[in-house]
Amino acid sequence: MLYLTNYKKKKEIEKRILQRRFEKHLPPKELRKPNKCWNWTGTTTKGYGQICHQYKILRASRLSYEFYKGKIPEGLIIRHTCDNPSCVNPEHLILGTNQDNSYDMVKRNRCSHAGTRLNTRRLSQQTA
Repeated sequence: MLYLTNYKKKKEIEKRILQRRFEKHLPPKELRKPNKCWNWTGTTTKGYGQICHQYKILRASRLSYEFYKGKIPEGLIIRHTCDNPSCVNPEHLILGTNQDNSYDMVKRNRCSHAGTRLNTRRLSQQTA
């Protein structure tokens, strides 16, 4: 039982350390408005913020959601309502599926083939 208590304390300490490191890459508190993007100032890949913790690369937007809103259920992703990949404002982050994200991409005209549809019908013997 003592082992579990120490394990939980250790995990809580690690989480606090990670959150402090995370917050170093946010804009100053006076510039963090709920309706404005909080652009990540740390390392990015393809515009998305990231931070390394315990030999793992973690997405900054996922951390922001977890720190400010709660746990991310398995199978769900984080979507940006602001279409700004470097934004980590929790008010701009929502849960969704990959399908939701693809729908948003087409709806907001963020893909090169937005509005076009592939013809995936099979040819019958008569039309071939």
